[in-house]
Amino acid sequence: MLFNHVHWYKKVIILGLGCILVMSIFPKIPAVQNMIELTQEQNERNRGNETEDIRIQAAKFYGYEQFPSLTNRLFGNGVFTFKSAWGRQMQAVTESERVYAVDVGIFGFNWSFGIFSIVCLLVVFYKAIVVRSQKYVVGRYYFIWLFVSSFASGALLYPSQIIVTVIVLYLIDTYNYKRLYLCGLKSA
Repeated sequence: MLFNHVHWYKKVIILGLGCILVMSIFPKIPAVQNMIELTQEQNERNRGNETEDIRIQAAKFYGYEQFPSLTNRLFGNGVFTFKSAWGRQMQAVTESERVYAVDVGIFGFNWSFGIFSIVCLLVVFYKAIVVRSQKYVVGRYYFIWLFVSSFASGALLYPSQIIVTVIVLYLIDTYNYKRLYLCGLKSA
């Protein structure tokens, strides 16, 4: 809407200037400075101990080490429960190693549901994000948020997240129905 009739090179210039502006202001925010200092302190401590960061260990654990076969890589290992021997074994390993699937976002999702599910998820996100209709703009923003937050954390792995997603989709559908049919914009 805002940049519909602007040449592509002007969009690139505006995007570049926006990135430069964000990169120059972002590090000056006190909360960001604290996070940078904390990360530097953790890196210094890790160099002395010759150990990797816990998230890197978890990413290696869930990304590379725990796939017994090609089938597991494609379709995932599933969500383990305490009722099975494998579930109890995985619980013991995660507790002893202190690595959790929800801590590593997309690696944990890949471990649980496989590459096939990631491809399907990317298709759903792509279709949700590139919808041109203005009536789905709220849903598009929600899916963009969900997609971005899934890389850094386990937003897709929390059982309650599917409930939130379904509620958001229901609210969007209800809003669109009321807007189109009850406000007289479209006949039933």
